[in-house]
Amino acid sequence: MCVTSGRARLSRTILYGAEVKLNGRVVHVLGYKNRPENLSPGPNAMLLPFPAEPGSMGQENVLDTRGCRKILQDMAEAVTPQARGMSLDGRIRGFTTREVQVFEHDIYTIVLAEDASAIPGALHRVSEDKRPPLNNDLYQAYAIWYPGWTVALCCFNNRQAENAAPMLWWY
Repeated sequence: MCVTSGRARLSRTILYGAEVKLNGRVVHVLGYKNRPENLSPGPNAMLLPFPAEPGSMGQENVLDTRGCRKILQDMAEAVTPQARGMSLDGRIRGFTTREVQVFEHDIYTIVLAEDASAIPGALHRVSEDKRPPLNNDLYQAYAIWYPGWTVALCCFNNRQAENAAPMLWWY
């Protein structure tokens, strides 16, 4: 479930989920795209939980989709009852253990945490123009609702609805 830390309009949402077998290993893939519009007076953010083992996700788990901004729309239009495979071109690397990472992806600054309760301690690493107001109750609730899950806080601050590049994650 995706929620925002402040008022926002999220439209044209496309969600994609798959399991891919790569080199004898099962990898999960999650795709998420929407058209966010911030309706809050300041910065805003979306919160996305992942059922990934702690320490198994990092910035390298986000595929660069800037060159294929319509990938999820194209996939949605091409859906058929037949199963199809997907290749990650050997992009699976060794996992590293990091509690919280902060990085840029298109219009978002992403705070990726092994536990949602660790997000407040990393918000200072998000530029002020995208840093959402602190909402400890929300992060604590996510820590309870999604124990052991990795959580992505996707910070944004655009006043006009923007077609953001899709986020395509593997874990």
